[in-house]
Amino acid sequence: MGSQMGTMSEVLADFIVNTNFRNIPPEAIKVSKTAMMDTIGVNLCASCSEPVSSLFEKFVEGMGGRPDASIIGTSLKCAPPYAAMVNGTLAHYLDYDDICFQMRGHPSVAIAPAILALGEKYFCSGKEVLESYVVGFEVMAKIGSVIALDHSEKGWHTTGTLGTIGATAASAKILKLDREKTVMALGIGASKASGLRQNFGTICKPLHAGNAAKNGIEAAMLAEMGLTSSKNIWEGKYGFLDTFMNGGAYDLQKVLERLGQPFSVISPGIVFKKYSSCSSTHVAIEAMLRLISTYNITPERVKSINCDVNYRVPQDLIHHDPKTGAQGRFSMEFCLATALIERRVDLGQFEDRKVNDPQIRNIMKKVQMNVPPELQNRDKVDAGYTMVTIELIDGQKHSFRLENSSIKGFPSNPLTREELLEKYRKCAERSALKREQMDRSIELIEHLERVTNIKELMDILSLEG
Repeated sequence: MGSQMGTMSEVLADFIVNTNFRNIPPEAIKVSKTAMMDTIGVNLCASCSEPVSSLFEKFVEGMGGRPDASIIGTSLKCAPPYAAMVNGTLAHYLDYDDICFQMRGHPSVAIAPAILALGEKYFCSGKEVLESYVVGFEVMAKIGSVIALDHSEKGWHTTGTLGTIGATAASAKILKLDREKTVMALGIGASKASGLRQNFGTICKPLHAGNAAKNGIEAAMLAEMGLTSSKNIWEGKYGFLDTFMNGGAYDLQKVLERLGQPFSVISPGIVFKKYSSCSSTHVAIEAMLRLISTYNITPERVKSINCDVNYRVPQDLIHHDPKTGAQGRFSMEFCLATALIERRVDLGQFEDRKVNDPQIRNIMKKVQMNVPPELQNRDKVDAGYTMVTIELIDGQKHSFRLENSSIKGFPSNPLTREELLEKYRKCAERSALKREQMDRSIELIEHLERVTNIKELMDILSLEG
């Protein structure tokens, strides 16, 4: 890194400090509000409907500290790092939260819980929350654009690692740290980053998101108090990039030259999920649903199911014989069997009893994933197609092929406002929120830039409003 530019942390810090609501494009603000609503919705959904929520509530109650931030969907309050940890974990628990292919992970569940917790503690405005979200997303996504694929394939879960960096940048912004302390925060956050893909299909996997949010707050608060770190945390011999890449190639210049050019929240944008499962299952689910609808295929007629996918999909979907609902979210076999038998895939199907249903397990045995030669191209991991082929007992074969970026929820085919609101309401209805609270929360989030104190929204989400 040239001395004129400074270290990478210094360039990133300049971007974080100098970016504000006025110089962020309106489209970035619009997408960010959608991401906030989507994240809050899936957080609400898990807050009351999933037993794991009580586990985390007991944990934070035992940690003590000032009750400055809300556990969404409950009346419980605790210190901001722990509120962010619980909210981030629950928002990711159902795997229904948004994704960003640039960082190959889940951005909003790491960033939003951190800035909402800090925003509530320090009475921040909606504009401050939104600009912090955009900044955190940008830093995380741009770093992800040069390392995420290699980093992920080595076994790291980017939602935990890069998510920590995004949450740190966003937290530094909302705390209004100066350039020097932002540099220190980034160094601290880089040392706190972790998360392993081996935990996919376990309850620990969503903790990666919660831990990233917590890490980001702690890194920024410690830097604010004077804790120091290396200014060369990225490019140093033993820094983040060389260590997490294990000597792999990366281009720092790409990160620094493309900051805000364009903002990643606009392009390549965010994928908002239709299904509560790993995104690697979504195109195949869509293809299966279209197949059975077009040809009126019933389970008893099916001899075999073949799914052509790109080489990355089997790396994500590691549970071929799932035993729990959590594992089912990372199982192509379960997702396609469920789609065939029940002709839909929704929240209530990723339960232990469904995964162990004899009829579903029988169909699961008939599902096979295949990576054709043309889908083994690593340089085009997010391009290409997915094709589901069903062979019937009578010898008939039916196939349906979909381009991977064509399905609903992708930036090229976005969910409409009505569809996004339907998802939010469907999620919020599973929580303890009353209808009037739900409607008011939608109004506040859709006009977040007009909210003078984010506590107004958080009071509603914590059942006080």
